Amino acid sequence: MLQVEQLQVNYGAISAIKGITFTVPERSIVTLIGANGAGKTTTLRTISGLVKSASGKIIFKGKDIASTPSHHIVELGISQSPEGRMIFPELTVLENLKMGAYLRKNRKEIQEDMDYCFNVFPRLKERIKQAGGTLSGGEQQMLAIARALMSKPSLLLLDEPSLGIAPLLVKLIFEKIVEINRDLGTTILLVEQNAAMALNVAHHAYVLETGEIILEGNARELAQNEEVQKAYLGM
Repeated sequence: MLQVEQLQVNYGAISAIKGITFTVPERSIVTLIGANGAGKTTTLRTISGLVKSASGKIIFKGKDIASTPSHHIVELGISQSPEGRMIFPELTVLENLKMGAYLRKNRKEIQEDMDYCFNVFPRLKERIKQAGGTLSGGEQQMLAIARALMSKPSLLLLDEPSLGIAPLLVKLIFEKIVEINRDLGTTILLVEQNAAMALNVAHHAYVLETGEIILEGNARELAQNEEVQKAYLGM
């Protein structure tokens, strides 16, 4: 579904992404793991069109979208749940979800997808009239993922879904990521600092270090890799 080829991203004179290449097969969960500053978020933001690449290709469903504006990228079927959640704090849970569906017209389908989101995250239904800013960190993360789902993406980009969330809710959110992938067939590209959780749910994994991919492979196998265990799993 997604092929990133020799992608290079610069911030001024600094090379943040140094010619990385990776693929995301349809209906899979692929994870990018790595330390802070490795270039994980920059990679997602470049795929979303929020950051411009210096060179390389981003091929989505056979089309190079490297220079496509971000709002058109959403129309093509890529949606992002950003780092730090970035929900609309003044808007209610319901209004946040409606914002996710702003490009869509079919009210029946929008309602069906909203019902699905409430089924996956029942807590959001309980807080449907509550302002987003009054939710807990974990609930805001649920809302950010649900809002991204409301655009009906075929590729969902998840940026640090475990960040700043109680351990119990982290486990729940990762279970839901697997559920969404299984139920909807949504392809997921997951960026995550919690390498143990990411490798547990993903099919394939890439390890990023200072803007370069240094390792890749089957997620379960990478979790057994001594180098990965030492550097990212605290073993």
